[in-house]
Amino acid sequence: MPAISLVAGIISTVAFCCCPPIGSIAAIIALVTGILAVMQAKEHPEQSSARVMAIIGIVLSAIVVILSIVGLALYATGTMSSMRTW
Repeated sequence: MPAISLVAGIISTVAFCCCPPIGSIAAIIALVTGILAVMQAKEHPEQSSARVMAIIGIVLSAIVVILSIVGLALYATGTMSSMRTW
């Protein structure tokens, strides 16, 4: 599960640049699996590397989620439409 969180976090970060909806979906997957992996790692303290991978996945996905919320807020207020140059 921590590896899924890490990979989905990396994919969400890269995909958000090309296709924000796919990046946002991958970020939500990474966030959920990362939280579940951290909860499992608390039960098994000997798996410290798994906890680190899960935390990195959570951080990457949180960045994408925050950027998605900011982008949606800018789009909803019409700020993004005034930035177009064509």
